[in-house]
Amino acid sequence: MSYRGKPTKACQKCRLRRVKCDLASPVCQQCEKIGHECQYRDLFDIFHKDETSLARDHAREKWRKRSTKSANRSSSGDDAQSNSDSTKPSPSSPPLVDALQLPLDDRARSRFYFDFVDVRFPYLEILVPRLLGATAADSLLRCTLSAVCYANFAGRFNDRQAARAGATQYGKAMRQLAGTIGDPAKLKSFDVCLSVYLLSMYEVLAGDKLDGTWQAHLKGCGDVLQIYNPSSINTAAERRFYRSMYTQQLLRHMGQYSAPPADLNRSQDLLPPIDSTIQTLLDLVLRINIVCVNLQPNHQPKGVDITGADHCLEDAVELGFQLQSWYQSLTEDWWCSAKPIATTNRYQWISDLLSFPGAPKIMHQYSSPHAKFCSNLYHVGRIHLNLSMIDHLISVYPPQQLDTAIIKDLSSKILSHIDVIMKNVPSTLGISPSGGSEDPRTVNDVQGMKAYHVMWPLVKTSRCFKRKSIKAADKDGRGRWIKHVLEFLGRELSIKKAAAHATYF
Repeated sequence: MSYRGKPTKACQKCRLRRVKCDLASPVCQQCEKIGHECQYRDLFDIFHKDETSLARDHAREKWRKRSTKSANRSSSGDDAQSNSDSTKPSPSSPPLVDALQLPLDDRARSRFYFDFVDVRFPYLEILVPRLLGATAADSLLRCTLSAVCYANFAGRFNDRQAARAGATQYGKAMRQLAGTIGDPAKLKSFDVCLSVYLLSMYEVLAGDKLDGTWQAHLKGCGDVLQIYNPSSINTAAERRFYRSMYTQQLLRHMGQYSAPPADLNRSQDLLPPIDSTIQTLLDLVLRINIVCVNLQPNHQPKGVDITGADHCLEDAVELGFQLQSWYQSLTEDWWCSAKPIATTNRYQWISDLLSFPGAPKIMHQYSSPHAKFCSNLYHVGRIHLNLSMIDHLISVYPPQQLDTAIIKDLSSKILSHIDVIMKNVPSTLGISPSGGSEDPRTVNDVQGMKAYHVMWPLVKTSRCFKRKSIKAADKDGRGRWIKHVLEFLGRELSIKKAAAHATYF
């Protein structure tokens, strides 16, 4: 007999047992009593539920007819070429997923592949065989990868079932990781290294609070990197991923005003050499961390003689000259081109970003994602160094001996570095200078990795606006726009941690 009533919202176990489900979240009372895993269907499956194969086939046929008619309409007229191109799966368009045929886990993996793997700046392409099922279903890596896929899908499409599934897989992964920590041999596995990184990525996508969980996972990445022997890495993809983790550790220590451990730094010598421009910048960023630690008030010796030479400050000034020298030595391949931003002929989501008070009027474009990444890393490093110098001057020198002109000059330089980072945001999101068909039509056309590369430099700049000298000098509303972008990343692009950082303003 065909189904004639409204489909039930009960969980899978209650439907199979034909018992009443109280629809409690995340676990109903029936499943809690018998200790079963409680899984709910998403609203899409409920709304389109049919009990007979004939009705299901009929619905699929109508879906195909509607899709064909829609494609025929969109391919007519002047926009035929652009619309037909937009239906092809490519790095610039989201996957075309038939929700009537694919289960939730396949849809989540497909979206994650589009967002973080099939990108121009790849370091997660090592996940491709894992996404295709090369690892055991109950392994630590599969659980963490599933958790990240579900969390990304839930944030993108406000899917509560995906959020529950992600939390379940995250819990399984944490239990497995607890058993792995006691085995040094397992800790040296590359899959464990990758799993710990994915756990921190889950917190970026799903964690809407600034608690210690994210930092704990990032610290775990550093601990694994210290005991992992990179000389056993065989592929270029694994080397790119390892270097990416190393760079993130530098940024983590920068935010915590701590110097990376020597074991982590020595491990880089075991990897094949990379482009000298990038390597020199990484070495300078490492020195920034060390110098800024020495500039902190709790590292100053008691009874410091303020009439003598300030060696910590001298080291910081000298490092600033070295950073400037590196920047001026860049060849044309690393330069940016400045383009005015047109405010008309824009899709609504882009218009909301570019018309918000404090938005940049100029955008920067680069010849490669690596050039843009190095630009952001350089300017973030300069901001961190100058900010540490301001904190050092205020903490060491009494107000009557403090040269306010130096504070104002450092604050002005910080804002100039923030300006560059802001001008890098539109092109990172795929927004063109002139608008039109070159722009992503919706936020779902923007890859998650692009949102991540917007988030991390803005997060590093956000704490600057807590300083009175910088707030006073920010006449153009830079802080307001940065907060707006971070909220946008959390609300529209599934980067919940970005929205959490927006609360710092």
